[in-house]
Amino acid sequence: MIEYCYLNDKQVFIIPTFTRILYNTASTLWLANSPVFSLKRPTPDIGTLMIKRVMDIGISIFAIIISSPIMILIAILVRLTDNHPSIYKQERVTKGGRIFNIYKFRSMVPQAEDDGVPRLTAKNDARITPIGRFIRRTRIDELPQLFNVLVGHMSIVARARKDPSW
Repeated sequence: MIEYCYLNDKQVFIIPTFTRILYNTASTLWLANSPVFSLKRPTPDIGTLMIKRVMDIGISIFAIIISSPIMILIAILVRLTDNHPSIYKQERVTKGGRIFNIYKFRSMVPQAEDDGVPRLTAKNDARITPIGRFIRRTRIDELPQLFNVLVGHMSIVARARKDPSW
């Protein structure tokens, strides 16, 4: 069909698969009269990185403004449940090896990891507070990470759709 349209001067629109996009950016080598594609991860140029950063700042400011009433309410509720800080911080490491603190609303009792050993939560984990169950289920505990995005420790990422060709 594509060949017919091409030969008869008909316009064709194609939505490429991820693999086809990679082929488009690949360098071609010829072995025994056959093309061999060398695929490598494309690196964004400085302009693309600047646009991404501006978008991160804009999106995070907008999201912080919109979600601030919810964040204030959750901060108060978490504080009132046990009179401890509402925000929990934890060290994370970037792809480049830089260490930074990630912020979340505290959803566990303050003594949950007093021994310094982080543990995965289990179903019906007794360390999770009642308000903590709600904010984890609704992902509200992640909202303070918008401040991490704003200062440049993290970036907004889009979730890839499930595509069988990937």
